[in-house]
Amino acid sequence: MATDLAMVAALMLVALGGLAPVYGPSAVGGVAGAVGGFAGGGSVPGFSGIPGVWLMLAVPAVVSGCVIAGCGVLRRVGPAVQMALLAMAQTIVGPALACPWTLAWGVLPTPETLATGLHATVASFKAVAAIDPPVGLAGGAGMAVWTLGLWLAFLAGTLAAAGQFRAWAAAPIAVACAASALLGVADATHRPWQVVVGILLAAAMAWWLAHAKRSRSHGPVRTVALLAAGALAAGAVCGGVDAHRRVARDWYDPPLVLEESTSPLSGMRGLLRRHGDDVLLTVSGLPQGAPVRLAVMDAFDGNVWNLSASDAAGQGTSRFRRVGARLPDGAGATDVGGKPFSARFVVGTGLDGPWLPLAGMARSVIFEQSDDASGLYADAGTGTALLEDGLRPGLVYTVSGVMPEIPAEARVKEAAATRMDHAEPRQVPDAVREFAAMVAPAGSRSRDGPKADGGRLAQQLAQRLAEVGWFSHGGQGEHPSPPGHGHHRLKRMFSQTLVVGDSEQYASAMALMARELGLASRVVLGFRAPDRPPGTLRFTGGDVRAWTEVALDGLGWVAFDPTPDESKRPEDEQALAAADPEPVPHQPPPPLAEPLEDEVRRTGAGASGGERAEPAGASARTGAALWRLARTVAVVGAPLWLAVLAMAAILVAKALALARARRQGSPRERILAGWRCLVRLARHSGIAVPAHGTRTMQAAAIGQATAGAPAAQREAPESLAGAPGSPAGTPAQASAAAELAVLARRADEAAFAGRPVGPLQALRFWTDLDQARAMVLAAQRPLRRWRTRLSCRR
Repeated sequence: MATDLAMVAALMLVALGGLAPVYGPSAVGGVAGAVGGFAGGGSVPGFSGIPGVWLMLAVPAVVSGCVIAGCGVLRRVGPAVQMALLAMAQTIVGPALACPWTLAWGVLPTPETLATGLHATVASFKAVAAIDPPVGLAGGAGMAVWTLGLWLAFLAGTLAAAGQFRAWAAAPIAVACAASALLGVADATHRPWQVVVGILLAAAMAWWLAHAKRSRSHGPVRTVALLAAGALAAGAVCGGVDAHRRVARDWYDPPLVLEESTSPLSGMRGLLRRHGDDVLLTVSGLPQGAPVRLAVMDAFDGNVWNLSASDAAGQGTSRFRRVGARLPDGAGATDVGGKPFSARFVVGTGLDGPWLPLAGMARSVIFEQSDDASGLYADAGTGTALLEDGLRPGLVYTVSGVMPEIPAEARVKEAAATRMDHAEPRQVPDAVREFAAMVAPAGSRSRDGPKADGGRLAQQLAQRLAEVGWFSHGGQGEHPSPPGHGHHRLKRMFSQTLVVGDSEQYASAMALMARELGLASRVVLGFRAPDRPPGTLRFTGGDVRAWTEVALDGLGWVAFDPTPDESKRPEDEQALAAADPEPVPHQPPPPLAEPLEDEVRRTGAGASGGERAEPAGASARTGAALWRLARTVAVVGAPLWLAVLAMAAILVAKALALARARRQGSPRERILAGWRCLVRLARHSGIAVPAHGTRTMQAAAIGQATAGAPAAQREAPESLAGAPGSPAGTPAQASAAAELAVLARRADEAAFAGRPVGPLQALRFWTDLDQARAMVLAAQRPLRRWRTRLSCRR
C-alpha cells in the first residue's frame, strides 16, 4: 500500500506540474511541468518573482490526500473520520497556506481564514482562469491547486490502495492533467531533458499499472497502462516544440468596464488645492528625476480627456485585463536603453481612486499584502494599472522594471512620427487649430499619414506654448484660471489676451494640437519632482502634474512638457501684454449665454474637473459594493442555493409527471394512472402499501394510516357520497378508509368492468383523487410532508 500511495503522489504532482508556471516558477516547476507537455508546463520568460508558491501548495495537498486515503484502507478510520479530515484540510490547512494574510501572528487560523478559504475554494478557479500568470496568492488563487491536489490525490489513493481497482487510479491523474492543461499557460515550451523526464515517468506509470498483482484481470490493466503511457509519452514529445495552445484564459477573460469612470485629469485641481502640502505618495529607489505616472488618457470627447473606447487592436475598455504580479509589455515599447530599477511605493492619505502609481516600464508589482493584488488590472497599451477596489492609505507595493533613458533633443528632433490609430478628438476649439497652424509650417499641417519631422513639430509646440503662456493655478491671490480642460475652457484660454493656465490646460492643448498635425498624442497625469535628489521621495499634492506624450519612431512615447515655469506668473497685465509683441490668434468673446467652462458635468466619461467637479462614482461604488456582497453571499451560500435548486427541480419534475398522468392516454388509462399516483404518494409518505395486493387492500392500508387527518381534510366529496361501494348512509365526514374504498372501486370498474369510460368520468375521478392526495399529506407533520413531496422513491 505504501508503494501504491507513493506512486500516486508522484504521478499526481507530475500531473499538476502544468500549474507551476501559473503561480510562478519554482525549483521543481520546470521538471514537473515537463511530464505532460499537453499539461502546459514550462516557465514564464523574463520573470523571476514568487518562487515556490506551487511547491508550497501542491506537495502538502497531494500528501494530505494520500495519507487520508491510506488511513481509510487501514480499517481503523471510518468514512466519517476521513470526511472530517478532508474538511479540516480543505477549510483550515489549505486557506492557512493559500491566504497567509488572514492568520493571526502569521501562524494561527482565524474566522477570516475560514471565510476566505470557503470563498476562494470556488473563486480561485475563476481567478486562475482570468488572471495573466503568474498569479501568486492574489485573491486566494492558491486554493485552486490545493483543492485539485487534495481531492484528486485522495480519490486516486483510495482506488490504488484498494488493490482490485488500482487501474482506475489513472482516471483522477488524467483529470489532474486535463485541469493543468486547461488552467495552465498558453506557451507550452520544454527542453530536451524535460522530454526525457516525461517519458521516464510515463514508463514508470505503465510498469506500476501493468504489475497489479492484486487485480482480478491483467488484460484490462495492461490496456489502460499502455494507453496512459502512450498519452504521457506523446505529450512529453510534443512538449519539446514551441507552441501556443488554447487555454481557459483565452475564452474566459472578463473585461473591466470603465465607461462610467471619471476622467483622472478632472481631479487634478482638487488634489492641488485640498492636498497641496499633504504627502500623497512616498517612493524609495527611483532614479533622480524619474516621473511617476497615475493615468494615461488618449481620447478627447469635447469635455474631458479619458481612456478611449478602443485601442489599435480594436479592443474596447476590455484592454484592461486582470493580471497577477507580472504586468504585460506596454505598447510602443522599444529597444531604447534603460536601467533596471526596483522601487518601493507607499500610498498616503488623500490619494484615492483606482489608478495605481507606477514608474518607468514596469514589469512586475509585488504587494506587501498578497490580498491587495486580487483586483489588479493592467493595460498594455498605456502601461498603466488600477485596483478594482481603489487605493487605500498605507498600501505598500514594490515595482520592478526598466527606466528608459531620456532621448537627446537632437535625436528627438530627427525622429519621425509613429503611425497609430486613435480615437478622433471631438469639438476641438478653432483657436487651438489656429495656434497649431501658426506654429507648424504650411507643409506640415496635413493630418494624413505619419510625419517625417514629427519630433521637431512636437518640440516646437511645447516650446511655443511655454513661451506665450503664463502659469496660474487660479488660487487665492493668483491670476484667475478656472479648472477644466475641455472645449469651453480651452476656447476661453486661447481667446483672451493672456494665455493663462496650469499643466492641466497646457497638456490638453498640446495633445489636441499634435493631433491636428497628424501626431499620435496622449495626456499623462502623475507626479514630477525633477530637482529633488535621489533617495526617498515624498510627493505632495503640489507635485501633481500633467504632460503630453507623442509617439516617435525608434523612441516610443516621448514626454513633452508644454507648461510654462511656475515662476512665470502674470502680475501687470499691460506690461506683460507689451512684452509679447507677437499677437496670439483669438476669437471674439463668447456670448454671455454660453457657459465659460465645460458645460457637461457628469460622472460618466468625466467631469469638468477640479475642486468644483461633482463627486463622481458614488452610486457606482455603492452598486459595486452591493454586487460584491451579493456575489459573496452567492458563493459562500452555494451549498444552500444548490440544495434549493435541487428541491425545486424535484418538485417541478413531480408536478410535470402528475400533469402528464392526468392528461395523457384514454380516460381508462388516466384513471388507472391516477390510482398509481396515489399509491406512490402513500409509499413516499412511509405508508406500508402492499405491492401485490388489490386496490381495496391498498385503500384500506392508506385509509388506516391517514385516519388522523383533520376532519376538514377528510370530508367526503359529493361524488363519493352514496356512490356504489360506500357504506349506506355515509355521513358527510366519512372515514378515510371508506372514502378511499370508493376510489378503489371506481378504479376497479374502469379496469375490469368492460364498459366504456368517458372523459367526464376521468375528470371526476381526478378531482376526487386530488382531495384524497391532500388528505394523505394533511395526516403528516410539516417536516414529514416536505420529505414526502421531495421523495424520489419509485
